[in-house]
Amino acid sequence: MKSAAAILFCICLLPGGCSKQAVVRIETGPNAEISVIRIESSSGDSKADEIAIRATRDAFPKKVPNPRRNHTYVQPVDVEDCYLLNWPF
Repeated sequence: MKSAAAILFCICLLPGGCSKQAVVRIETGPNAEISVIRIESSSGDSKADEIAIRATRDAFPKKVPNPRRNHTYVQPVDVEDCYLLNWPF
């Protein structure tokens, strides 16, 4: 299985020329768990978008420990071009 650490390593903390930004939409259901996660605004690179979704899915429970029920969260995610290297994805 692909390492969450490797995926999260690719998230840029500072905006820069090395990254692509995607906007991820997370919707919670009546039980406050993720019911839908999708790209709201594409980075223009399908692989970067896929990485942004996986990283957001992994980070969401840590960043939002008590999500609201039936709520929509929208989060911009900067993804480095490191996926072009030989990372274990």
